[in-house]
Amino acid sequence: MPVEIIHHDDLILVNLEGQLYAPEAEVFKLKLYQFVNTGIHKVHINMSKLDFIDCTGLGAFVGLHNHLKSRGGRLTLTGLKHHVHELFQITHLINLLDIQEIHVEKF
Repeated sequence: MPVEIIHHDDLILVNLEGQLYAPEAEVFKLKLYQFVNTGIHKVHINMSKLDFIDCTGLGAFVGLHNHLKSRGGRLTLTGLKHHVHELFQITHLINLLDIQEIHVEKF
């Protein structure tokens, strides 16, 4: 899973591509936790090129959301493909996470 991370002040912009599933999801989550632990308060993830996500990937987003929220931060997801968006709806994570409908190809 290719990941591009752009760090700017207290914000990181993340471009995901391909598939997010175990064990890559855990590595991805821990990598972003490291940023949050150094003072990052905003994480924006562009998922427009993410083709597949499993329950481990979903759990990574929930964990990151909770980690940021406990520190006064915010996680935003954008560019979800239709089938990925449906998975967030089915699991009711659409009500927990900040999912924006804008479609961004790349930051």
